[in-house]
Formats: sequence, structure tokens, C-alpha cells
Amino acid sequence: METENPVVSLETLMGGEIIDRFKYEFQRVVENIADPNTTLSKRGITIKLDVKPNKSRTQSDVVVSFATKLAPTEAMDTTVFISMTKKGLVVSEYNPKQPSLPEVLASAGATVTQLRAVGGAA
Repeated sequence: METENPVVSLETLMGGEIIDRFKYEFQRVVENIADPNTTLSKRGITIKLDVKPNKSRTQSDVVVSFATKLAPTEAMDTTVFISMTKKGLVVSEYNPKQPSLPEVLASAGATVTQLRAVGGAA
């Protein structure tokens, strides 16, 4: 007596785990798209099924793998200044040869007028 076997599909193969994994990978793609630090490049999900039959061709091993391509984060850049001091090399994002505003005003003999605090009296 022959039993009725259900048809294999993506929904039924491995007890539906393929669909669950797809949902997980798709969620990763959506989160990557929503991240403002990522580029506007394409994202992708590849589902690969490798089916290897036995010698008698009566059964096959099935291996399912997912490859998800996310967008990289946007590149960031800055400039650093390298100078030699008595203590050795110093690296800074601020130019050590550029005087700060209070130094410029003091060397020019300027008087610094304090601005009133926000919400304070005039």
C-alpha cells in the first residue's frame, strides 16, 4: 500500500525553517536600509539549495544556505595634524599652529566683552 506524500516546497522543506530564515535575513536588510549611516547601494539575499543524490538516486541530501549582502556604512573622513613636541609626536584634529580665539584677542590687546546668558537681563 502506497502512502500519500506531500509535495515538497519552500514552505514545507525542513519544517518551514527556510521561510523563517528568509524572514530573519529580510529583517536584517530592512534594518540596514533604515540605518542612515549606510550607503544607498543595493542589498540582496541569495538562497542556495545544493541537492546531492545518492548512487541509487533514491534519496538526496539538501543543504540550504543564505548569503545576505548589506550596504556598508558611509565612509567618514577628517584631517589630523602631526607635530613634534618635547614629549614626542602629537596627533590632533586641531591645528596646533592655529591660535585659539582667546589667544588672538589677548595678543591684539582686545577687550573681551561677556555676552549675557541666554534668558538673562539685557
